[in-house]
Amino acid sequence: MLPLKHRTLCQLFDSFVGAILNYSSEICGVSRKLLNDYGFSEVLFNVNTCNSFVKKFPSIFKSRVIDCFRQEWFGSIDRNRVLDEYKMFKVNFIYEEYLDLVPHNLRCFITRLRTSAHSLHIHTGRFGVHILPRHERLCLNCNLQDIEDVYNFVYICPKYRTIRLKYINHNYYVRHSVYNCYDVLSSNEKHISV
Repeated sequence: MLPLKHRTLCQLFDSFVGAILNYSSEICGVSRKLLNDYGFSEVLFNVNTCNSFVKKFPSIFKSRVIDCFRQEWFGSIDRNRVLDEYKMFKVNFIYEEYLDLVPHNLRCFITRLRTSAHSLHIHTGRFGVHILPRHERLCLNCNLQDIEDVYNFVYICPKYRTIRLKYINHNYYVRHSVYNCYDVLSSNEKHISV
């Protein structure tokens, strides 16, 4: 944000609120709706509070918009049955550093696992002619009678042993658990999964 003088900020604030009150354009209607939606409708009626409020308003408004977005984002993930595993990996709305740490092909692969954009039976069993209940979506690559989910893929199924040995640190592979699996796939440390 460019540094503006206090007087310029007051003038911008006054013209913004004045335009909204006069309904001078379609943009003003949208601005008024935004202020109402984010709980700032009092700004429309307190134009004279410019000196004390104008300095704080941009950061307060930005913070409110971000908070509302995060609440909606977490709520939509929580309501989505497809993203059950994603909820375990993505606990904060932040840039994931693993995107910069691992090679491109592995980065795409990890991202697909984390976002359920894979062809494991836990995902494919919910579509098609023969939709299976979750507990019946067993691994088709082995006879262990385990659900083919990310944990099965990363630690259990013998078919993927060579991939495990290549990409997962021995300590994580030997002492595996579901929580360990989520730690590996949500880690930003290069030595864990590369």
